[in-house]
This record gives sequence, C-alpha cells and structure tokens, in this order.
Amino acid sequence: AEDRRARGGVFLVDVDFSLSAGLLRTLSHPAAVAAVGRAGKVAVVPALEVLEEGAGLPLMWGEAVEMIQAGRAEGFHTGHFPAGHSPTDFARLCSAPSPSTPAEAWERAYEVRYEKWYEPYVLMPTEDVPLYDDRFTGYGMNKISHLASVAFHKGASAFVVLPGTFVVSPQHARSEAWHRIYGCNTDDSHYRRVCLRALYHSFQRDLAAGTPPSLANATAALVLHHNEEARARDGSSGAPAGCVMEDGSGSSSGRRVAPATAVREEDVPSGAAVAKAGVVVARRIAVGVRARALAHV
Repeated sequence: AEDRRARGGVFLVDVDFSLSAGLLRTLSHPAAVAAVGRAGKVAVVPALEVLEEGAGLPLMWGEAVEMIQAGRAEGFHTGHFPAGHSPTDFARLCSAPSPSTPAEAWERAYEVRYEKWYEPYVLMPTEDVPLYDDRFTGYGMNKISHLASVAFHKGASAFVVLPGTFVVSPQHARSEAWHRIYGCNTDDSHYRRVCLRALYHSFQRDLAAGTPPSLANATAALVLHHNEEARARDGSSGAPAGCVMEDGSGSSSGRRVAPATAVREEDVPSGAAVAKAGVVVARRIAVGVRARALAHV
C-alpha cells in the first residue's frame, strides 16, 4: 500500500479557484512524495478570498499578505463561516517568512488538527482518497462530509499546511441553490435545512460505524471499471474499501458492495443507463471522486 501511495497524489480544489505562482511545482516536488506519498500526510493549500470588487487576484504570497493586512482579502469564507477554513491558521501564515523554494515550503509545513466542519483544499495520496457520499447532491455538505471522511480514515493530526502556497477566488454572489436552502425563511427552505442536517447526522453515524459511503449506480459502474483496469495493470484493485448502492431516486437501497473489488456486473446499470447519467458520470474520476478540479501530480 505504501508503494502505491508513493505513485502519485491528487489535489482536490474547486474549479473556480486560481492557483498561486509555482503551486504545482511545489506539489510535485520530491519532498511531496516523502510527506504525502510515503508518510501519508494530507497537505492543506490555504484558500483565500478577495473581498474588493474588481481587484486583481494575487499570484505571490507577499501580495496576498498585503491584501489580507489591508482588509482586501481573507481566508476563504472566514468572515461568515470561520469553521470552514480557520483551522488553517491564517495569522500564523501571515506572520511567518515566505519560503523561497518548494523544498523550504515542505520543510516549514506545520501540523493542524482537523476540527468539525473543516473543509480545506488538499493534496493527498490518490490511493487514500475516499469516495464522496452520493447522498449529498446539489448544494450543501458534500465537501464537508468528504473531509470528515478523510479525517476519519487518515486521523485528525494528518493535516499539514503548506506555507507560501495558496488558491484564491474573488468574492461572488450567492448561488440560487444557496438561496433555496439558506437565503430565505420559507417552509420549503426550512424543510431543506432540516433534511440536510438529518442527512449529515446519518452520514456521521455511518462513518463512525465503518459503513462505506452510499454510491449512485453510475459511480459504482466507474468503480467497477477502475477495478478491472487496476487488476489488468498490476493485479491489485487499488480501490476504496466498499460502497452502498443507491436506487434511482438517490436514496440508499441497502445493497452493499463491500469490498469495492467485489462489485459485479449485475450490480451496475447497463451502458445505456450509464450514458444517460452522463452528467453524474462526468463529475467523477475513475475512483469515484468528484472532479471538481483535480490536478494530478
């Protein structure tokens, strides 16, 4: 397993973020292989949000610090949802000298503990990336639940922050999906909030019990395909520990497939059904992780 982890990693980041100068060079540095590939650490790339409308996005860490100190930028969403990124410790980042080389960035990486609701953008071994739980469709809790799963399997102290690196996004208007859940005080929005809280509670209970994530049939089909390719390549599945199949409505059918290497042809839909679910399929990479924007290193 350690050999497979050392083969590469995957960087999970939202597609609307810009990368700091030299980020991919840092993430692909030999020190990353040691820290992430061999030691199995989860490397946190700090996420920033530019608050000033029309302002350009910083490329260098020095520029980013100046904007933060001037109140023109901050840790992503820390103004209204601090739990999401505050554990990254932006005060520590801003007060420390900026690393001059990728090797120095890895040398200065510091450990942070996972806390509830923490949802950083991370580099981790491809082999260790858990599946997303497909019950979280649309807006709300999908990334939070995924990072909770990462912390459960890797440990709360596995997270290390890479100083001098960052991803950044301009502040933008709330989406229609957000407004449907949180932006109004109607019976419908209240119902959606209650359902989302209940679903996350169920997810936490399943995670603590060791129950694999629930997968849509299209995702399970991709897991099967990934298993077959992996077996053909090197005789090992390289796949997650298991999954729970869902019916077409998105609710769990209770048909568990565990381990994932045991997914059978009869457990997945036909090729036509998978093609019909192309929007869902397009949002997964071969191991079933949502392809928000994945940079392989």
